[in-house]
Formats: sequence, C-alpha cells, structure tokens
Amino acid sequence: MNKKDTSWGKVAGWYDELLENKDGTYQKEVILPNLMRLLSPQKGELVLDIACGQGYFSRAISETGAKVIASDIAKELIGIAKLHSSKEIEYHVAPADNLSYSKDNTADKAIIILALQNIENVQGTFREIYRSLKPKGKLYMVLKRPALRIPKYASW
Repeated sequence: MNKKDTSWGKVAGWYDELLENKDGTYQKEVILPNLMRLLSPQKGELVLDIACGQGYFSRAISETGAKVIASDIAKELIGIAKLHSSKEIEYHVAPADNLSYSKDNTADKAIIILALQNIENVQGTFREIYRSLKPKGKLYMVLKRPALRIPKYASW
C-alpha cells in the first residue's frame, strides 16, 4: 500500500488566501469564536496547536497572553505562519504523531482543528498529546463531518 501525502503544503498559498482575505469563512465565523469561548486561553498557559496550518488559530490564542507552540507537517504552511506571526509563537515542522519539541506533562491545552481526518497515525498522535499534556490538560478538536467526503474522489 502506498503512503498517501496528506500534507496541505501544495495548497499553502490558496489556504492562506482563504483564511486571511475571505469574509464569511467557516474558520472565521464559526470555529474561531467558539474555540476561543471553549478554550478560554489564559495568560501563562501553554497551548499546543497541532496541525496548525498557517497559524490562524495560533495567532488568536497568542493574543490572549497564552504561550503557543504550533506545528504542521507542511513546511510551506509553517513558512507562511512565521511570516504572519510575531516571535512569540514557537513553530515546528513536525508530523502530529511526533511532538518531540514538547516536553512531557507541560501543556495545559492542545488543539487539532479540521486536521484529524488528514492524519495517518491517529493513535500515535493521541499518544503524543497525552504525553505532552499536564495531568488535567485538555484536548480540543474540530472534525470535518465524514459524510461530506466524497468516496473515491477525496484524495485521502
């Protein structure tokens, strides 16, 4: 079986344009306000943004005073994230199942937004998140509804 490329690196420019310059996006109008309400990031908390894309949610969380460490497997998206962000956010090119940049039991919260369906090693990803979170740490996820995927036509 061939390993599929689930990275969004090839569409990094398009994705960045969508999130930064389009009004009425699902990310801007639905996910961001509800994520911020539920996550309620506090100054001094450490939040991991796994599969962060171009850093859209990382930047919003960082503005609250929380420390953000973010990663994505696509070096193209991390490059764009660094261009948009202040030096306050620490970015890494890394797959979701290898958070070697994160120390054990240090993160207060972790997020995976609209990316879990693109991650091949989900079990390894959850193992890494569990290792990184403090004992009472929390994971927040937003999933794409599987019924909206077109069988045999979706690339993943």
